[in-house]
Amino acid sequence: MSASSSSSSKSSVVILGAGYAGVALAKDLQKDKSLNVTLVDPRDHFYHAIGVPRAFADASFARQNIAWPLNRIFRDGRDASNVVQAAADSIDPEKQTVTLSDGQVLSYDALVVAIGARNRGALKERAHWGDGAAVKALEERAASIAAASKIVVVGGGAVGVESAAEIARSNASAEVVLVHNHTVLLESSRGPPVYPAKFHKKLDEKLAAIPNLTVLRGESVVRDDNDDHQTLRLASGQEIANVDVVLWAIGTDFEESAQLLSPFERTRGGVKVDAQLRAEGFDNIFVAGDLADVADERKLAISAGEHAHHVAQNIRRLFQKRSLAAYVPNRRGGTGLTSMNVTNLIVVPLGKGSGVGVLVGNMVVGSRLAHALKGKDYLVSKTQSQFGFVK
Repeated sequence: MSASSSSSSKSSVVILGAGYAGVALAKDLQKDKSLNVTLVDPRDHFYHAIGVPRAFADASFARQNIAWPLNRIFRDGRDASNVVQAAADSIDPEKQTVTLSDGQVLSYDALVVAIGARNRGALKERAHWGDGAAVKALEERAASIAAASKIVVVGGGAVGVESAAEIARSNASAEVVLVHNHTVLLESSRGPPVYPAKFHKKLDEKLAAIPNLTVLRGESVVRDDNDDHQTLRLASGQEIANVDVVLWAIGTDFEESAQLLSPFERTRGGVKVDAQLRAEGFDNIFVAGDLADVADERKLAISAGEHAHHVAQNIRRLFQKRSLAAYVPNRRGGTGLTSMNVTNLIVVPLGKGSGVGVLVGNMVVGSRLAHALKGKDYLVSKTQSQFGFVK
């Protein structure tokens, strides 16, 4: 689909980025007949990044469940959103325009920047590739992992832990090493623990029960730009020899989008936003998803969905000339759980049929609930249903 010019009676909303926040926001706003919604992304598909740890261990899962064509989420004649497959090159806040890589110039009354972040290393396959290239890269990576004798996963956050466990369980003949720079998995040395001790005890026990998985805590890898090495050197001076595949799962950055984001105040966590999720200093430009630097909120898909819900409400308030509502992080207003703080909500699958999690109220759960809530298909069915995806 291509963008169409909005009628004078409609307000124009341009959304940059077809990730979790951008797609959810477009689906929400297109219900409003007073709005002309345009979604811009260089890809022809939505990339289900949540499922990448399972895809590393299962090429068929990568092929079937990671890339969802946007024309099956937004359908001509049935959905009100326009979808433009192009990259956004620059934003002119004064003229209220966005210039695209194909030369189009889109005018907006409200703009939402939800382009996400670039994953450093293990998830580089989620780069803005269309025409099946991202899935092909994942399938090739899964094949190389299946053939490997030793795999090292660098980074003990949720993606690193899930990937290491999925790979170790799927390839029992391989040696898998998980390296984390903090002594406690899923925690950072820069702040107090997020998750309860009972969760960490259960997580460590389940990982220790995987015989071909070794966890190195309090270690970091001396990094270069290669993904595949024979020997990895650790900061402590130790070496890991005979390595076939290295997966880096060490966070995100926004450097690839520096030119596009030049009008905004940037921080280590993305773009600085005000209490209403607007780019600092701008009345009609909102930021959502991983790109929004929201204090004390982790960058998760569930947070991106909450951003989408909140920004949709504030865009309607903006055009109705009403006061905009402040965003409260870590509370699930979009799902009706407005009184529940879910700062430490997490579910970590550890291979098919195994996992651990923390639910509301610090309730620690084991494999059965972790499988039901996430591990069964890494939220493929749930997210496709929410997006109205047609198979």
